[in-house]
Amino acid sequence: MPAFKGTRVSRKKYACIDIGSNSIRLLIAEVENGKLVSRTKKLITTRLGKDVAEKKMLDPHRMIDSLNAIDRFYHDAITDGCEEVFMYATSAVRDAYNGIDFRQMVFNKTEREFDIISGTVEAKLGFYGAQSGCNVYGDHLIIDIGGGSTEFIYGSNKGMVDAISLDIGSVRLFGNYIKNDPVTEDEIAAVSEHIRNQLRTVLILFGRYPITSMAGIGGTVTAFSSMVQRLSSYEPEKIHGSVVKYEEVRELNAMLQGMTLAQRERVVGLEPRRADIIECGGLILQHSMEAFEIDRIMVSDYDNLEGYLLRRLQNMEGNND
Repeated sequence: MPAFKGTRVSRKKYACIDIGSNSIRLLIAEVENGKLVSRTKKLITTRLGKDVAEKKMLDPHRMIDSLNAIDRFYHDAITDGCEEVFMYATSAVRDAYNGIDFRQMVFNKTEREFDIISGTVEAKLGFYGAQSGCNVYGDHLIIDIGGGSTEFIYGSNKGMVDAISLDIGSVRLFGNYIKNDPVTEDEIAAVSEHIRNQLRTVLILFGRYPITSMAGIGGTVTAFSSMVQRLSSYEPEKIHGSVVKYEEVRELNAMLQGMTLAQRERVVGLEPRRADIIECGGLILQHSMEAFEIDRIMVSDYDNLEGYLLRRLQNMEGNND
């Protein structure tokens, strides 16, 4: 049946690549009239941000691994018929002195440049992405636990109000504090103290707001949801919109901290390549929930990947979809 006169239906396929501190991620999405109507995500763990906090340099071998992952995802997107491939980098690249060199490497390989976004922009994109996929009502806080940084964003269904990015992330904390397997009580105490000290800034900024709920995005939060549900593989439809309780976070953290790396790699619901850094990410989540006295967190599979893609499409000249 032909469309009614005056209606406009335009479905196009786009891709977005997130160059993160822990992994390289690909989003391929079909967009219709400015909204995502289908999504596929892929991930390759390259740990690009390892040791960046201490050395302020990207490791050459991890740069090559990340470059190959980006090139693979870029060609996957082109082969899949995407009209445009957008790319952006977060904490690891923006903190490293040789981040610009890495951007040139990617351009030489793909003939595409990527944006290096600030922590504030990363927070805004995370909020926008989560809002595009979640029905979150009231005054809420969104937390995005990444490899190199963690973003806290306050807003409502009307839009974002305030945001802050802290240099605490699962890869960064693991590199700075964890030297033993299994982790020691002293290491856990040091990580916890550092997180609580950093959270004071967030509490000062957001303490004036009537926060009634919390939503979480990023690999740590989705991993906790997967572990709580005991999923044998990552299932976005079961992760997205799920709820994780504070007691579940606390109990899982206690269990993980008593394990060796080999034991954590066998935990149902936990991706083995995240097993080394999960304790640090879990502590960020636990202490954040404690700080804001939140007893449960809603989990979103929509994050800054969706946010970046939607913003780029919105800003494209002549795009009225």
